[in-house]
Amino acid sequence: MPYRFLGEIVLLSSFIVLAGCSSIQESYSATGYQLRFADDPSLAAVEQDSTLWQNPFPHAAPDSLGIWWLRSEVEISPGSVKENSLGLAVLILGSFEMYWDGKLIGRNGVVGLDRATEIPGTYRSFFPIPDSMQSSGSHSVALRISNAHAGSFVRFHGIYLGDYQSLIRSGFMDTALIHILAGFFLVVAIYYGLIYILNRRQSYVLLFAVLSLCFFFLILFEYLKYYYIYPYPFHLTRLRIIAGFTFVIACLLPMFYLFRFRFKWRWLPAIVYVGLLVYTWLDMRGYDAKCLGMISWATFTSLAIVLYALYQRQKGALLGLLSVVAWGQSIFFYYDYMIFSGFAAMIVLNLFALAIEMREQRRQHEASLVRSSRLEIELLKKNIQPHFLMNSLTSLIDWIEEKPAVGVQFIEALAREFEILMDISDATLIPIEQEISLCESHLKTMSFRKERHFTLKTTGICAEAMIPPALFLTCVENAMTHNVFTEKRNVFEIRGEQHADHIKYTVLTGGKTAKQTTPSPYGTGLKYIRARLEESFPQRWRLTSSPGAAGWQTEIHIFNSQSKN
Repeated sequence: MPYRFLGEIVLLSSFIVLAGCSSIQESYSATGYQLRFADDPSLAAVEQDSTLWQNPFPHAAPDSLGIWWLRSEVEISPGSVKENSLGLAVLILGSFEMYWDGKLIGRNGVVGLDRATEIPGTYRSFFPIPDSMQSSGSHSVALRISNAHAGSFVRFHGIYLGDYQSLIRSGFMDTALIHILAGFFLVVAIYYGLIYILNRRQSYVLLFAVLSLCFFFLILFEYLKYYYIYPYPFHLTRLRIIAGFTFVIACLLPMFYLFRFRFKWRWLPAIVYVGLLVYTWLDMRGYDAKCLGMISWATFTSLAIVLYALYQRQKGALLGLLSVVAWGQSIFFYYDYMIFSGFAAMIVLNLFALAIEMREQRRQHEASLVRSSRLEIELLKKNIQPHFLMNSLTSLIDWIEEKPAVGVQFIEALAREFEILMDISDATLIPIEQEISLCESHLKTMSFRKERHFTLKTTGICAEAMIPPALFLTCVENAMTHNVFTEKRNVFEIRGEQHADHIKYTVLTGGKTAKQTTPSPYGTGLKYIRARLEESFPQRWRLTSSPGAAGWQTEIHIFNSQSKN
């Protein structure tokens, strides 16, 4: 199914590219443009002294404001003459009057000397050629132009001759196809956004959602000109918006790979890279050059990141490399279309990577459920075992026979301990105050059994902090099994210390460690503690356990992040 989906996206992208290569079908671009900065009605005439005109005319003429003339020659072949079918399409930043063979055939806005007198025309305009003027042969096209709202520079993108209806419809097919991709990008943005909100709080998921959303808006503004005939002053605003989205995309693409793979250093190269993009923006002239330069930097930087991740043999690095290659071909081929088809392929490859990662996480989750159930059983087995029950019941019989009132207290303490155990047996984390209550109940029970007075002292403990169940209780049980208590009164102590990057818990179990029954660091009790810590704080804990003058001492460090000291 995923391979079929990928094939459909590639086929659609190829269709879009092929359709875009002939955006103005069966039309002829005027050639030999000539420019003259003057306002003389006689310049519309067919015969002109060419030495007074600037020739050839570049698409971006020198900065100028005011009224100026542009002229060119077009050729109508005998086979293309059809009654009322030919027309002209003009793409220019300015208001103008159009002359065909010296005769006025249309206006776009109102030509004026300044912003007060000029009424802006549209960036794209279409003019039918009268039937009487559609003779085969060479014809003169002249434009009287003003650009008072263009920001002090001339921008001209071409005059096209062709079938009038085809000129009007030009670009619509491209726009319809490319907007299918736009809808795809929007769905992907929503999908990744929901994954980030509901399930996975990884930064790279949010980055990819924003990246897809930026591509959606980039398509909207890139192809806005085909279905919104806007006044020409808005064209520069549209280019700035497109360049702005391109800048954001160029920033987010390498950031996505930086956060997608695990690198120790992230922010320093990210800051340097953004500074490089800002320099590219300020250094290059022309919005097309800015966009291509930024996308080129984004492509090569992303390629370097995924190659380094591949060198480190990180998971998903190969798919990441393929996605960058699929994206990067846009800077070598037809940029406007290939950048969108390349990103579509990149999305599909990243969806594959996400599906693989989610499958692996689901397996880990299922394994953790099995491990959690096993730990729950181990907790109950460890505390509700025949040896413990038989010894407790034997002591209870003695107390009831000798001191019934004390026997009742013994029963209450034992019941309280089992009540807490049943409450916490299926929990992964419990409040530390509940763990303290469990330890106190167990010490009270053992006080009756061993006929010693055991108490618990706590310092620096946050009652609302969460820890795995029976963590401290296991330390206390080990002490009861392996320590020698010679004093009538024995104090167990649990200390909490808050550090900048971790919390440290120290459990002092009191008594003296028996020489021949010293608990092994790899004994059953410590294995249970390690399993519980790894379940709740994977790779974020450290456990040390060693004998001391006052019994066994256990230290548990729980870190805030993946980096352990």
